[in-house]
Amino acid sequence: MASDQYVAVSEEEMTLEHYPCGVDAGSCMAPKEDLYGTDETGNSVLYLKKGRRCLVLTGDPREPEVIWFRICATGEVATWDDTFPDSFEPAPPRPEIRPETLPGKNLLVEIVRCDSGGREVGRDNHFGEVVACADGSVAIREPGRAECFTVPFVPESFEEGGRELVFTLGDVTVSGIDWVSRWRVLESVRDEEK
Repeated sequence: MASDQYVAVSEEEMTLEHYPCGVDAGSCMAPKEDLYGTDETGNSVLYLKKGRRCLVLTGDPREPEVIWFRICATGEVATWDDTFPDSFEPAPPRPEIRPETLPGKNLLVEIVRCDSGGREVGRDNHFGEVVACADGSVAIREPGRAECFTVPFVPESFEEGGRELVFTLGDVTVSGIDWVSRWRVLESVRDEEK
């Protein structure tokens, strides 16, 4: 497929679990070296840092040479060609996340709200320094807010962040992210009768 042709693919069509190049969906992989791309002006830019964990996703069986993956630290979904095994290797085991190591670290919490059908109906982001991690919860102090924002401490929901990641959240510029924690929340939505 030419790079200027884009075809929408529904989640139901993404059923390829074993790619012909030998990579399986569900595998955690990491780049062997820093990977570079080019920006719109043609300058070389760092695309993916060496060792950054990526989760291989199910692919489109009509295009088995396109490997789909999610960059764990940012949630960004990306693709690679069937040379994927040449540039990526199995990621090392995730480091153990212990509560006593979190205070003082910067945490980005992403909450995706879904309806009963699993469709996204909203998204919230919260960022701040971890001020407490006790009693099964993590509290962060968001810039410009008096009260802390708290989420349950579930180590599986945490991924190492990328310190080079910089973006704007409302009127606050966010950078220096140590950890990202993602949550999917079922939001009860009542259908209005007509």
